[in-house]
Parts: sequence; C-alpha cells; structure tokens
Amino acid sequence: MTRRIALTHTIEQRFTRPAQLSTHWLRLRPAPHTRARTTAYSMRIRTEPHFLNWLRDPFENHVARLDLPEPVAHLAIDVALVADLADTNPLDFLVDASATRHPFEYEPQLRKDLAPYLHLEDTGAELTAWLAALESTPRYVVERAQDVALKIRERFAGTPPELAWLLTLAFRALGLAARFTSGYRIDDAAASMHAWSEVYLPGGGWIGLDPSAGLFTTEAYVPLACAPEPQRAQPIVSFREASGRTSGRSDRRSTPTSAPRVCRSPSVVSWPSRR
Repeated sequence: MTRRIALTHTIEQRFTRPAQLSTHWLRLRPAPHTRARTTAYSMRIRTEPHFLNWLRDPFENHVARLDLPEPVAHLAIDVALVADLADTNPLDFLVDASATRHPFEYEPQLRKDLAPYLHLEDTGAELTAWLAALESTPRYVVERAQDVALKIRERFAGTPPELAWLLTLAFRALGLAARFTSGYRIDDAAASMHAWSEVYLPGGGWIGLDPSAGLFTTEAYVPLACAPEPQRAQPIVSFREASGRTSGRSDRRSTPTSAPRVCRSPSVVSWPSRR
C-alpha cells in the first residue's frame, strides 16, 4: 500500500534587535536516494530581502544557500512537501557472496571510494575501549549490523543524532563503511526531525539503521542529508552576530490517515492510496 503525505515544516527566530545573519546552508529537501517519491516541494523565505540558490554539496545532498544582506529582526522559513510512501521491506536487498559474513574486506577500488566513510576519529579512552571490545567473530553481516544498533540502544542514552553518530563510529571500528544521516521520521501521528546511520554492504548499497529504535529504516524515514560527519549533514548551518534572541520555533506537522487531520509538532497530512 502507498500513503500520500503532506508535510509542512516552519522555522522561526526572533531577535531583540536587528541582527546580521551569515549565509544559511539549508538541507531541508529529501535526499536523492530517499525511498519516498516526492511529487511536490517548496521552500518559502518570509524574511526580506533575501537571495536563495540551490546546489548540491560534495555528497550529492540538496542544499539551499540563503543569503540575507541586511540585518533582520525576524527569520522565517516554511518548507512544504507532498510525497508517496510505499510500504517496503527494509531487508529487501542482496549482499555479495564475499560480504555475507562479517568480517570481510572491501575490494580495493571500493575501499578507496569509501575511504571517508571508513575513517575513525580519535575518541576518548572510554569510548575507544568500548569500540575495541565490540564482537567481531564471524557472523552473518545483517545480524551483526542490527546487533550493534541494539547494543547501542540498550547501553547508551542520548539524542537521536548522538546515538546515530555512535553507531556510525561502531560500524567503522568493525571495518564497515558508514555515514551519518539526518531527516524526518514519520509515524501515524506526526513527523519529527531525526538522525540515523547507514552502512555500506557490497551488493546491497547503503542500508539504514536507527539506533534509537534498534531497527532497519523503512519508508517512514525520509533522509535530508548524508555525510561522513554529522556537521556536514545538519539541516541548518549558520551563525549570527551577538544579539538577544527572544524566541525560536521549529514546527513540523504530519498526518498520515484515511481522513486528513492536523497534528502538532510535525505536520503531515497523509492519504492512503492503493496502486
């Protein structure tokens, strides 16, 4: 079955006095590899004057460059999209015979291509010890990947981005290429900003796992950006001069249901349809 969802995302900031804002880099458009079929998309800037230009970053994410040439007291951004979410089996992929069991070695050219996603940063002593202790005895690679996600969910407390980055580091410590992903997670009542990790399996490609849930990602996960490090996949990147910010709001609404209804804090309206 396919659900059609309409999602709106509003971001607002108000300042006590006009502030000079830097260029904003906005990764708020579904990534090219998303399972969702986007049928309509818009981004509206309710702050004038402004200049908005679209580009792709080095990781092929859609990026909107927002320039605000004059100081502003109020910044408002509205994002709206309509997309079809078809039910999918998250395990519907094939892994090359050489990589069905972990540990395995990427073939030389593929390993070269995946180098940024295999790089393991220096970590603190406690985290380094935990990563070094991860089980690496031979095991079916899909089971190993989910087991690591479950271990993080059971052992650590943190925000979705923190857990996603930890899972990314854990995969790399096991010799698996992994990237950090930010996006929307949509359920029956709402949509929320979320983060997860994607691991590269030869033959299967990039496979998403959510350590907050300990599960493989499905059509309900709509990626906005993927990158080797979290800072390159943030939905909004900018800075401003010092000024008292009086308020800020980020509101998303999402409602997948047979009869359209409005839900707070995301906003998605969704209509099931059959094909």
